This record gives sequence, C-alpha cells and structure tokens, in this order.
Amino acid sequence: MNPPLTAMIEADNKLQDGTVIEIGSLDDLTAIHRPSHSLALCPRDMPPSLAPWMDGLPDETLPNDRLLVRVGDAPAALAELFESASLPKDGPAKILRDDMVDLIERFASLAKSPEVDVRVQFIRHDACKKFHRDHVRLRLICCYQGSTTEWVTSDHEEEALDRQMDYAGPLQRFPRFAVAVFRGHDKGVVHRSPAIADAGKTRFLLCLNEPSVVSPPLWQAT
Repeated sequence: MNPPLTAMIEADNKLQDGTVIEIGSLDDLTAIHRPSHSLALCPRDMPPSLAPWMDGLPDETLPNDRLLVRVGDAPAALAELFESASLPKDGPAKILRDDMVDLIERFASLAKSPEVDVRVQFIRHDACKKFHRDHVRLRLICCYQGSTTEWVTSDHEEEALDRQMDYAGPLQRFPRFAVAVFRGHDKGVVHRSPAIADAGKTRFLLCLNEPSVVSPPLWQAT
C-alpha cells in the first residue's frame, strides 16, 4: 500500500517539484489555480452502501455516455442517463448520481464555464496506458470502480516517459473515489491509465472537461 501523499511530501521535498497537492475537502479544489500546482487530489470516503452495490452490478447496467451539459441541466441529464441504464432512482444509485452532479457543478465553477463536457463510462480496454502529461487547461477525474489512475513523482517522470510499459519504478495510485483535478502544461503530472484488458477488469469513471471541438452536441431534455 502506498503511503499517504502528505507523508510522502514530508519525506521527499522533490515530489513533483511541489506541483501535487493533497487536499482534505472538495471545497479546496480551487488550489489547482495556484501557479505551482498541476494536480489537486482529494481522497474521500463515500457512504458504505455505494461500493458493494457498484461491485455487484453487471457492467452492462452501468451508465455509459458522453454529454455536453449546461450546468443547470446536469441533474436532469444525469437522471435521464441513469434511467436509460435502468438503475433505480433511490438508494446507492441516487448517491452516485448526486455525487456526479455535485462534481459537475464544482468543475463548472472551477473552470468558470456554463457548460461541461461529461464522460460517464465503463472501460474494459487499455485506454491511455502510456505515460503522458495532460495538455488541457483543467480536467477532473473520479474513478468509482476498478483500477485507478497511476502517476509518478518528479524524480521518475523522465524514466517513465522513456520506458513506458517497461517502466519498473515506483508508482502512485489514486484512491478509489478520490477526486483529481489536473491542470495540464509542460510540467503537468506524468500519469497513465492502468492496463486492464488482459486481466478482464473494468473501470468505471467520471471525466469532466471544458467544452471543445470534439464535444458532443449540447444536451437537450427529451
């Protein structure tokens, strides 16, 4: 098990040259706007009923879509998406849906954008398995199920970028349900999605971005 990030920071003053910050509350995600920070990471606990409920769901019942939503439409858009997956309106499904809506609203506030590109998806393939830096202004990721994002500290990032799948150095991993906000630039955090295809595993995550030319059409209520 990896040590807490705060302990690592105390033990290694070179950790991402100070660009990674662990925060204790989603209200502190605004720390990502500090020029020195490339990643704000908020580990968190979720209601105990959520994980076992999700782990017992067949993959095919998980919501899976990409939406461009006005922030005020997020509750209705997510309700429609969950209904299309035949998930119940109450219980753990409501906890999950409400959490996603909350994160959409928080991301919209961070990005100062009235619209958010929302990806709710389950993944069985090796998406983004190469080490890389995100070149986006802001991106939020939360992994609700399965293997989580892996990243390396600054003293290993060049080795990871060079060796890729042959990299055998130390890895850090986001905790399940942690909220991570990336700010991409030339000094962005080096990270990757875990390779899962050969293991037959599934990841289920929420990924939020600002609108772009590859965003889908704006969501409209049906």
